[in-house]
Amino acid sequence: MATSEEKTVESSLYYIHGIYFPAMFRKENIENIISMKPRDDDIFVVTYPKCGTTWMTYIIWEILNKGAPLPSANSLLFLLAPFLDLSGTEVAERMESPRLFRTHLPYRLVPKNHSTKYVYVTRNPFDCCVSLYHHMKGVKRHGGSFEDFFEDFIKGKAGYGDYFDHLKEGYCHRNDPNFLFVTYEGMKQDPKGHILKVAKFIGAEHLKSIQENEEMFERILKNTTFSNVKETQEMFVPRIPGHVLSKKDDLSTHIKLNFFRKGVIGDWKNHFSLEQKERLEKRMKEKLDGTEIPSLWEGIL
Repeated sequence: MATSEEKTVESSLYYIHGIYFPAMFRKENIENIISMKPRDDDIFVVTYPKCGTTWMTYIIWEILNKGAPLPSANSLLFLLAPFLDLSGTEVAERMESPRLFRTHLPYRLVPKNHSTKYVYVTRNPFDCCVSLYHHMKGVKRHGGSFEDFFEDFIKGKAGYGDYFDHLKEGYCHRNDPNFLFVTYEGMKQDPKGHILKVAKFIGAEHLKSIQENEEMFERILKNTTFSNVKETQEMFVPRIPGHVLSKKDDLSTHIKLNFFRKGVIGDWKNHFSLEQKERLEKRMKEKLDGTEIPSLWEGIL
């Protein structure tokens, strides 16, 4: 009989460390991330799924590489700025500093170092729910309706557990000197300002470089626009959990993922019923009561 730590909620999820994880990510990878030792100059992008992980990763990569053309999505995903939950940590040992990683782990499980930089990106729960539903459909991990997925999301039984718990963990550290907290909506409304903010956070030399080179700044801005990323970044994910794409792989063993769908604010209005809207608003009020988090989306929701 499975213990509560190991019980499976459904075929697409497993349960460890008090959190539901997508079955496409190996337990071994998750445990290895938690136990890894960060370097002083590492940078982690930490998010709940579909809250701006890839966009922020691309912005940081562009800043570090001075506006170079973006490599393929899979090179970034597995090698250059690996999504550790999928790639595993072996690649990390082969990377030169500064290393850039991404993970969906809640912040309490992310490996810590007082000098390591952590960038946390959040997105309003309504758009996050819709985007995550389409994503899970795309990777063949959810075959039900939006109504079915909504029930899992509002109960905290989607991959990576409760959205609000994840968010509150990150928000509590927003004033830490090695922690940057931003919103997806803020990035959409002021991309230039956020590129400067991120550059300043990861190193004063990067901010100075951008401020002194307007052409480079414009390249970074252009390369990280949603339209450019969607046009140039084809992404493939493995059908078999834990299988990492290599140059020799037959792409028939992978799913071509429509990863960059709309990238807009407010698409939830095309999916939510009035009852669902009211239920998520109630859940949001219950979970975030006593915090200033709801003010992040004043005038948006």
